[in-house]
Amino acid sequence: MKKFVILFLIIYPVILTGQARTLSNVPASLNPGNVTVNIFVEGYNPKTDAFRYLKLNYFSVYNGITTTIPCELDSGGKSSVTFSLVLPQEIMLLIDGSYSMMYAVPGQTENVYFDLAAFKAGKKLSAGETGTTFLSLRFSGGLSHFNQYLNAFWPKLPAIIPYDNQKRMIDSLEQSAYKSWRLAVMKRMLDTLDVFNRNQRTSNDFRQAMSQHIHYWAAEDLVRYGWLHRQGKREPLTKEYFDFLKEIPINNTKALVTGKYAAFLREYFEMWMGRWQLIPIDVTDAQLYAFLETNAGPVSQEDKRALKMPKASRNPPQEALVSQLYSLYEVNYKNFRNNLNIQTWLARELPPGIGTDILLARVISNYLNQFRQPLLPQNMQLMTRHIGNQPVCALVKQDNEQLKQELAGTFSHEGNQGRFKLQQEQLYQKLVTRYSGKVIYIDFWAPWCGPCMGEMPASIAMAKELKGKDIVFLYVGVECDQNLWDTTVKRMFDGGEHYYADKNESVLLEAKFNFSGIPRYVLIDKKGAVSDDNAPAPGRSAILKSKIDILLENNQ
Repeated sequence: MKKFVILFLIIYPVILTGQARTLSNVPASLNPGNVTVNIFVEGYNPKTDAFRYLKLNYFSVYNGITTTIPCELDSGGKSSVTFSLVLPQEIMLLIDGSYSMMYAVPGQTENVYFDLAAFKAGKKLSAGETGTTFLSLRFSGGLSHFNQYLNAFWPKLPAIIPYDNQKRMIDSLEQSAYKSWRLAVMKRMLDTLDVFNRNQRTSNDFRQAMSQHIHYWAAEDLVRYGWLHRQGKREPLTKEYFDFLKEIPINNTKALVTGKYAAFLREYFEMWMGRWQLIPIDVTDAQLYAFLETNAGPVSQEDKRALKMPKASRNPPQEALVSQLYSLYEVNYKNFRNNLNIQTWLARELPPGIGTDILLARVISNYLNQFRQPLLPQNMQLMTRHIGNQPVCALVKQDNEQLKQELAGTFSHEGNQGRFKLQQEQLYQKLVTRYSGKVIYIDFWAPWCGPCMGEMPASIAMAKELKGKDIVFLYVGVECDQNLWDTTVKRMFDGGEHYYADKNESVLLEAKFNFSGIPRYVLIDKKGAVSDDNAPAPGRSAILKSKIDILLENNQ
């Protein structure tokens, strides 16, 4: 059962559909709106059923972030949640380790019904069998027919490309052979869709959304091959290999109906970032002065004027002040300039269009999320100068304003999400408080997760290498059986720091750090603040060590 869940929890984010009830002619536009999902779990008994939370996962097309929303069931098995979406899109619904898909549309309410008793009976009948358990759902709402098609068609796709078979092909086939095999799989999926469409007389909207999904699932896998082949050796892909982009293009407004387009763009973005060569940046007094003039901060005009004075004319206090300004703000300036350089490079290398605009927006989103420094209007204008799609620019500016509110303590999570945020924070503090004053590298893993186990030798080796320094490697088991977790910990580890998260805590942690698949790695600084919620894996030792070294040197 777990193998197929791995496929979607690790490599499948979500599908996006087009505009409201008519999805066929999707304009290159992103229109945020609130969605309400009411979930009814029929036969739920809080006294006998161990789970209290369900999960909704969805994937942002413009910033590449997967959001996990916990949904708490009441005693009658009902949960209602309201959240914002940029586009109509498919949401992954996970209940007690199994999943299904549904569409949600901004501005609408969808009702989902799940027969828990029938699900349990089915699990007993299939006990010992391999494969996954898909949730059979019923729907009411504006997209109920679309969702019923999706619920019936979805299980057919994994049968065509089982996770183990896909992994074996990536490991064993060279570039040209893998590309031929994966495109042939895409053709079989499209043929299966054609048969389903004819038999079920599906709508044009459904046909177009699923067709684009299948195409960009193939494109995502084809790009992922570069870093998955030969156990992550990151083999350079040839120019000829990318011929598939002629059929499955980077810039495609019609592909906004599928989240696999967003997933493909995420992989494509990561591939280009792997090619990026950091340009050394030398900071002059004039450049730092100009940066401070256009960035908010507790720096007085008198202090900044010291930067404009010739070095030979400064007295010792002024020279000390300038040195302090460099110490405080030189790294910030270099981070800002580096992201501008990345954008200029991508804009030069990639053809203009919606896909490239989304990638350029991701540079800004990464900057805001990583450095937590809001952009003033002048710098926002610089950052968005290459983005032609105005709705994409609007989303970036919206994120910038939210960051300002978060830093000022004025941003509030309304309703049930506010309560979940509190629960997430309480659990987070429970994990990190005992290690106050130390850097923490959190490894979210499970014994059934192949990639998690594959990274463990490198993780254990690095923990031994850094033993004696102010860093803790904390291994948190999620979404797994406690007995199996306990046995695996005793077998693999000689001591160390470990925590088992039960079903409900797993949901809260996944929501806290916005991940739907494992392994996932997080770096915490000495003050207990999240430094990187998507940190490098242990196998990327050079990059990870550099990040750890910076945190060890800071916050003394």
